[in-house]
Amino acid sequence: MSNSPSPIIALFDGNVLDWLIEQPADLATIRESLEDGRLQLIHTHLLRDEPDATPDLEKRAKLAAVRDLLVGQYVPTTGFVFDDSRADEATFFSEEVARRFDERLTTENPKTGGRNHAEDALLALTAEAEGAVLVTRDRRLTNMATEQGIDVTTPGDLVERLSEPASA
Repeated sequence: MSNSPSPIIALFDGNVLDWLIEQPADLATIRESLEDGRLQLIHTHLLRDEPDATPDLEKRAKLAAVRDLLVGQYVPTTGFVFDDSRADEATFFSEEVARRFDERLTTENPKTGGRNHAEDALLALTAEAEGAVLVTRDRRLTNMATEQGIDVTTPGDLVERLSEPASA
């Protein structure tokens, strides 16, 4: 029986890629943690799509390069939202999850029905369904997910957890 702790399973919001571009030492810690099994990443099509939609070609290339360094397991989004989800890369909501999703979005932005935050809700719901910690720098998404009991952390706090010595 192994004494090694269970790995942290994490789902990154796209804004983490921006942060990692500016934090090469933290990117190295994350990559080492992936290699030694302390960290497992899951990702959805959203992590592929966000960098690819960046209009600034230089920034797009940097984001894609960082994204491509992060080996993870692909999972479909938990839920489907027109104009945000890919039909072949999403699962459907249960009625209860659809109700919670609608409540989250309309509470966050009553004027638009939350349409501007659909991707964030998909990330939060996917992290919850997969038992993963959601890693983001977005305060609004952090608040929304935390209120729903979803485990959320910042990339800096994740790196700090990964840098802690293993307890005996």
